[in-house]
Amino acid sequence: MPITPDGPGEAPVVICLHGLRISKHDADLLTVTGMLHQAGLNVLLFDMRDHGLSTIEDGQISIGTKEYRDVIASVDWLIDVQGIDAKRIGIYGDSMGAATAAIAFGLDQRIQSIVLDNGYLNLHKIVREELKREGLPQFLANGAIWAAWIFGNETLLEPSPELAFIKHENRPLFAMHGTADTRVLPHHTKDMEVLAKQQGANLTTWFVESAGHSEIKYLYPNEFSTRISEFFRSGKIPAF
Repeated sequence: MPITPDGPGEAPVVICLHGLRISKHDADLLTVTGMLHQAGLNVLLFDMRDHGLSTIEDGQISIGTKEYRDVIASVDWLIDVQGIDAKRIGIYGDSMGAATAAIAFGLDQRIQSIVLDNGYLNLHKIVREELKREGLPQFLANGAIWAAWIFGNETLLEPSPELAFIKHENRPLFAMHGTADTRVLPHHTKDMEVLAKQQGANLTTWFVESAGHSEIKYLYPNEFSTRISEFFRSGKIPAF
């Protein structure tokens, strides 16, 4: 359920998405939602398919290409069941949650604003980088993508997080990344800057020196909290 200290009121509602192989109970996500809650915003948490206490569809992770449907269903629930005005809905995603959020943002214009925390942009690149991280040759990427389609009916490459920047409709985007992130390399957010410029997207970025994966919120908690809460309220990042 969406919550604020004083009830839902008229404050923005932020759908918050967890990362790979974790759930809505993950400490990283609860830290962010706690910040938003304390700032007086509504939050909605749920487990994406094949995660946490959600439905086990096939036990496979689709790096956002199926999970985005759960986000759109959540938007439907907020509007149709809770009576939330679409103009109040924003979305925050961490890591794979960021990629999932980006896909949903690109496909559902009811989502008004988005925060991408150490997310990835190009799905083919992230598959190659995951193989390298696991000590496997990157040339296996095409085979892995083919196998996912043949044996699991997983496209893996479509729809893409790039849709957030292609179908932005001038809605505000905020992307952050730690420069020491070795889990999702920071070039992904730099690539977002390039694509946003090409597509005329309203993107603000924040790169934090020496921050690892999902660490910005812990290294600079006050600034992190202020930046995201004010962004969801106004679509703008306060000056520091």
